[in-house]
Amino acid sequence: MTNEKETSSLKETLLNFRAVISLYPRTAALVWKASPYTFLGCLITAIFEGLVPPVQVWLLKVIIDHAVTGIEVNQAGGAVDLSRIIWLLGFYLGVMAISAALRALNTLFRDIVARRVEYYIQQLILKKTATLDYAFFEDPKFHNMLTNAAQDAGWRPANVVWHLVAILRDALTLIAMILILTRLHVLAAVAIGVVPIVSFAFMRWHVKRRFLAHMAYTTMRRIVEYFQNLVTSRESIKEIRIFGLFDHLYSRYTQYKEEYIKIHEKMTVSETRVDWLLSTFSNVVGVGVWAYIIIRALYGHITIGDITLFFQAVNNCQQRFDGILRSVVQGYENTLFITNLFAFLDLHPQNVEGALKRSKKPLLTLSNKSSKKDIEFRNVSFKYPGQDRYVLRNVTFRIRHGETMALVGRNGAGKTTLVKLLARFYDPTEGEILMNGHNLVEYDLIQLRQQMSIVFQDFLRYQLTIRDNITFGEIKHSDNTKRMEQAAENSGARYLIQRLPKQFDTVLGRTLEDGVDLSGGEWQKLGLARAFFRDAQILILDEPTAALDPLAEYELFERFARLTQNKTSIIISHRFSTVRMADRIIVLEDGQCLEQGSHEELLARDGMYAKLFTTQAKHYYDEDV
Repeated sequence: MTNEKETSSLKETLLNFRAVISLYPRTAALVWKASPYTFLGCLITAIFEGLVPPVQVWLLKVIIDHAVTGIEVNQAGGAVDLSRIIWLLGFYLGVMAISAALRALNTLFRDIVARRVEYYIQQLILKKTATLDYAFFEDPKFHNMLTNAAQDAGWRPANVVWHLVAILRDALTLIAMILILTRLHVLAAVAIGVVPIVSFAFMRWHVKRRFLAHMAYTTMRRIVEYFQNLVTSRESIKEIRIFGLFDHLYSRYTQYKEEYIKIHEKMTVSETRVDWLLSTFSNVVGVGVWAYIIIRALYGHITIGDITLFFQAVNNCQQRFDGILRSVVQGYENTLFITNLFAFLDLHPQNVEGALKRSKKPLLTLSNKSSKKDIEFRNVSFKYPGQDRYVLRNVTFRIRHGETMALVGRNGAGKTTLVKLLARFYDPTEGEILMNGHNLVEYDLIQLRQQMSIVFQDFLRYQLTIRDNITFGEIKHSDNTKRMEQAAENSGARYLIQRLPKQFDTVLGRTLEDGVDLSGGEWQKLGLARAFFRDAQILILDEPTAALDPLAEYELFERFARLTQNKTSIIISHRFSTVRMADRIIVLEDGQCLEQGSHEELLARDGMYAKLFTTQAKHYYDEDV
């Protein structure tokens, strides 16, 4: 039974090894696409580098034999011919110069390729993320995959190719040196070849062990990086200083970091021990072959030049065997890590819980001019992937084209989730969302989202220019200065921009040189300007006035009422001064649609909305008193 298990385990290991080695061609193709001509340059220079050492050792043997002959002639009283030795030395010097030039060129090509490969892979990763559904980004396993894919993604594929090139170079040298050693004895070549076979078995075991440890502790590495970023980022430093959290966070950082370091230290000690044993074994074999060479020389079977030739051949064989072995093992190790990159690049959009549904019918098209956009939620229920609790339950309502609707309710009632579903970050777990009578799944996703302009509660604050912060709303019109200025005017941001020395070209954020920071309300106005810059038929504002003072809020919604004529708008807000201007209000409670109607209708009903409105009104009244 034990033998069967061992055989099965060995077979599985061999299959895994073959699977990893099968990625070599794909890796080489990736490097070729990143930098074809410099990669070819690396290959050519490496081939010539492999041919240089045999020429050098053979020239050295010939030079020494001529020198010995010259000594014997001189001792016998004859005339020594130095011209041939001088020519040989000159030829040897030329070979050394060529070797140095090849190494320099190879280093140059490798540096260029490495940078281009890193850039190319970063492009592949970024482009891949753009194809994945929002559900991926709320999955911790995906973030582990992304971390592992990006980890050393630039240099590992390039290194795999360098190892392949190095194997080719060393193999050329090795073949020539083995042929030289067979002139001494076939068993000499066999003895030298035993060492790398034994070394390979041990080194491969260590590589696999290191990789499995790396994979197992990916989450720990992410936690370490999180704590490190937390105590150094501008966004968190204020709160950390106020609450005196640095020592506590630093302690947790060191706890995880030290545990991670200890794991690697333990593996390093084990690998060092094995390396020492293998090195000792290699030295014993090498010295044994040297002893045989000396014995052959003592009995006059080989010349002094042959001694030099065979000694150098032994050294070169050991070095090249060791080089090939390490190139194979390190290439194998790098390819193990590259499996993370390819696994990420091969992710299918459906390979996550909560992935968007794909329509089997031809997709419908949408444009701003095509038709009015009536929206209907029909018995929509939803729970987030991996969760048992429903965030929304049987929600049904309709928004007519040109209508302004407000969503109100306590935190966690499901308001923002409704927006995520409408924007198709997720599809409903049950029920359906319709636009003009068609399920959202039937529309082209890009065109669907182009109909919407959304200001999220956690909108992005781009550490770029004000121009960028506004025109990112519709990047294809980024050169439309008049439209940008109008968007700034509509959001109330125009006055603050005029006060800045570079106006729309002002760089924002204190982390950049000459950067200007803004208050929360000023940032929010820019976020609104970005939404207004897009000519969308559906405008969605999630807590759009949370950072605005009452006067700015009033001015904004006066403009908002004009701007949204003949457009559909959805507002999520806790401020009832904002909510009451909506044509219709929907009250959510525990994920269900509790009430809906106009402000006056809901007050007259004296239900949840009336209670919330009265509570907030009393709060403001008491504050005024």
